[in-house]
Amino acid sequence: MDEMDFSPSDLNDEGISYMYSWEESLRSSIFIASSQILVTKTTFYSYTGGAHGFGGDNYCVYSLLNGKRLSLGDVFLSDSSSRADVSKFLHSALRSLIANDEDYRDMEVFSWDDVKPVENFYVSSKGITFVYLPYDISAYCYGQISLTLPFAAVQPYLIPESPVYKY
Repeated sequence: MDEMDFSPSDLNDEGISYMYSWEESLRSSIFIASSQILVTKTTFYSYTGGAHGFGGDNYCVYSLLNGKRLSLGDVFLSDSSSRADVSKFLHSALRSLIANDEDYRDMEVFSWDDVKPVENFYVSSKGITFVYLPYDISAYCYGQISLTLPFAAVQPYLIPESPVYKY
């Protein structure tokens, strides 16, 4: 065993040092499958030291028509007014979440400029959900935040040829 620099206070009750402990986990699954699209979900967690670990969910949307992973540019119209309108819908969804959840008491803790369409999104029967990992739009203590926009709200901003539009 290599010599390590630690004191007896670094040992737990069993005499094992956790000073250099780390943990990583990764789990992927098919989240949604239809004739047009496939959505995968990858849940990750990593602890490499410090006050807490970091984790969350990453989603990927694939077209089953051509096998391509779909980005925002493949789903949403590219003009700036479309992105701005979708951002307004996301702001509204976040305000609604804040109003209906006691854990989100203070609107000041959110980075409103970062509440915009992100590549971490998925499509379901409820609409398009954008997923923000801890620190993306607020403090770590608020965790992962998911904001769902109903299809009726976003359909005018979708590319009509996109498999998401057809979904």
